[in-house]
Amino acid sequence: MQFGLSALFAAVTAATTVVAQVSSGYILTAIPGSKGPALTSYWTTVAAYNGGLYIGEAKRDYSSEPFIFNAQTGGGVTGVSFTSWRQTPTGWVNLYLYPNDLKAPGFNSPHSAGFPTGADPWNFTIGTDGFFRYKNTNRWHACPVDGKAGYYQIIYVGGSNKAPATCTPVALKVSSYGQCA
Repeated sequence: MQFGLSALFAAVTAATTVVAQVSSGYILTAIPGSKGPALTSYWTTVAAYNGGLYIGEAKRDYSSEPFIFNAQTGGGVTGVSFTSWRQTPTGWVNLYLYPNDLKAPGFNSPHSAGFPTGADPWNFTIGTDGFFRYKNTNRWHACPVDGKAGYYQIIYVGGSNKAPATCTPVALKVSSYGQCA
């Protein structure tokens, strides 16, 4: 059985639902699968860096920050928003991914409702096991970044694509910010 982000967040925090915003203050921790190459970093909390989601040594980069996200609901579907520490309080961005491609998720521009062609900012869910999913699927991978030792970019393997052999499958565990994963 699967739950939408809004249902999980309401249950986890017992927060009062507001019209457009369900809850805030959640983080993701990447848990490597048993298949694929081993990760060479023990930093598995997901960080926002360079317009995407990363684990590993990206956490130490001066321009990265923890990916502390909010859930937004609209029309029965759930999206994920993020406000950078470097942005104004109303300058949040929304996470999107390409459901039929082998690409990294990204963020739209602050104060924008626009998304790239083919991108989907909705349909993020949480399984009863507490793992972050897209349309109830767990097709996340951590891929090493060329020229940056210990940096791993989180990608979503959509459609009938297969992840590169250098990538490690990961499950993304959701935790309330301020609690250990």
